[in-house]
Amino acid sequence: MFSNMSSGATVVLLDETIYCQPLLRAWIASIFLEGDSTSSAPLFVVKWTDKIMDGFVHRTMEADPSRSATSVNKVRQHLEGTFSFGRIKKYSDVKSPEPPAPVERHVHAAAIHGSVDYVVTMHCSDSAERIDLSYEIYSADDFLVLLDDSATSTVHAVVEIELCRAHARAKAEDGVDLPLLLKEAGAPEFSKRVRGHLQYVDPKILSGDC
Repeated sequence: MFSNMSSGATVVLLDETIYCQPLLRAWIASIFLEGDSTSSAPLFVVKWTDKIMDGFVHRTMEADPSRSATSVNKVRQHLEGTFSFGRIKKYSDVKSPEPPAPVERHVHAAAIHGSVDYVVTMHCSDSAERIDLSYEIYSADDFLVLLDDSATSTVHAVVEIELCRAHARAKAEDGVDLPLLLKEAGAPEFSKRVRGHLQYVDPKILSGDC
C-alpha cells in the first residue's frame, strides 16, 4: 500500500535531476495535485530543499544558456508553490553519513532529516547500491509505476488531464502520442501503463475534444 502508516501520506523527496525533466515533473505534480480519489487525504507528500531547487536552476541554465534566470526562477517558484508545505529546513549535510550511490550527500541528509520514504532520482539504476536505509531509492519510471499500482483511478484521471494539455500544446497536424513522449523522457515502463489507460479514455478526449 502506497502510504506511510505511521504518519499518513507517503513522503517523497525528488532530487534536482527530476525537476530538470519537464514532462516527468509535470506528471508527478499532476498526480500529486489530483490526490487520492478514494479519500480526502493526499496520496503522497513531496519534500524539497533550497539546495535541490538551486541545483535545478543551475542544471537548467547550464543545459540551455539561452534561457534567462528570470524564466527559470519562475518555474522554481511555481514548483515551490505547488509543493508549498514540503520545504525541509535546518538540516546539515556536513555530518551526515556517506550516502549510497546514486544519492548526493545533501539529498541523503535531507531525506533522513525529513523522514522521507522515497528518494526519486534520474540517476537510479539496477546497479544502484542497496544498503540498509530509512528510505528507498526509486527512478522516476519506477516511482510512476508504483503510483499506478497504488492509485490506478488517480493516474487514469491524470492521463486524461495530460492528454488534453498535450493536445493544447501540439500543432493540429502533429497529433499526440503520450506513451512515446514518456518513453523518450526516460519512463519506458510507465509509458506502457499509460498506453493501457488510453484504451479506456473517452474517444472525444483522444481526438483532442477536451
